Amino acid sequence: MGLLYGISLTSDIFDFRISLNQTDPMKAALFLRRLFLLALPLVVLANSKADILIDSFSTPQSAPGGIDTRNVADGSGIIGGERDILSYLTLSANGTVANQLLVAYPNGSLTGRAGADITYDGPDHDPSSSYFGGLGSVDLTQEGVNDRLRFDITSIANTSATLLITLRSPYHGSSVQLNLPQNPGILDVPFAWFQQENFMPYPVDFHNVGYIDFHFVMNSGDAVVMDSVMATVPEPTALTLISCLSIGFLIMRRKRIG
Repeated sequence: MGLLYGISLTSDIFDFRISLNQTDPMKAALFLRRLFLLALPLVVLANSKADILIDSFSTPQSAPGGIDTRNVADGSGIIGGERDILSYLTLSANGTVANQLLVAYPNGSLTGRAGADITYDGPDHDPSSSYFGGLGSVDLTQEGVNDRLRFDITSIANTSATLLITLRSPYHGSSVQLNLPQNPGILDVPFAWFQQENFMPYPVDFHNVGYIDFHFVMNSGDAVVMDSVMATVPEPTALTLISCLSIGFLIMRRKRIG
């Protein structure tokens, strides 16, 4: 009698069954030790994220919509310590919705499409000008770990809203424009989607970012609420973890047979 182990998979459940020969405790202990060593790298992988928070929207700031509004907000939860806005749209951070950002078309105040810029370029206290090196040298990748921006959208009413994201440093710049989704949820924007700006000599270096801008354009009826924006990397999927464990068990089984 030897140590028995098996793996069975269903569509939604990873069902791991271990049958131990009670008369062979040494082999049981060896198997459990190997299982721990197999799982440890996966735990490290799942916790090796190096998220860079761009804005938690906990620092209050607002624009009424319908008129040219420019102001700054200094506080915690903002990359670089300051958020600049230049907006014709209605904008509310930690106001209309607690600890979240609302951007909405000011129905009745405007006709046609309108826009708003939310800019992060350091504590210059000037919402009307841009300093491409204002954030210093922010490594959004965190030494190559992060590969995307993530918007946590909690509510949306959208017919035609777009978002232009621009990342710059001196002499470097790239941007990507996308349609906002029709439904709430996680909106991931991979760094690979960004394209060099025509007037910049070089594309942005994601390891060295000094300026971030979000430019919203909306029409009547459009609105979005978001909880946070960050640079991140996807969590390992359940299928990835299962695959890694399965490979490990196959290796262990071959060693036993050998």
